Amino acid sequence: RIDDVKLPDTLFEGSANDLIVTIDVVAAAAPLLADYVPDGATTVEHDGRLRTTVRVSHYHGLKRLIASMPGVAVVVGPPDARRAVEEWAAAGAARYK
Repeated sequence: RIDDVKLPDTLFEGSANDLIVTIDVVAAAAPLLADYVPDGATTVEHDGRLRTTVRVSHYHGLKRLIASMPGVAVVVGPPDARRAVEEWAAAGAARYK
């Protein structure tokens, strides 16, 4: 029955093993990331965007998250996160050559 299922207040629940990634995001899109932003994370304005941190369980999830926000969100760091997204995007673009 539907009453037997208890849903959390948020879509994404972080864990102690999550990776923390810094991103720049257009201010209007920031609410879309609310479930991914760790409690107590600082969000500051940077170059007309908001700079904040997000939690992801792995870089594959990060690639999907960033791909869902083209031109809206940019990975700032750590370098491994930037590299994972860059390589994934380059591999996708190479398929169109």
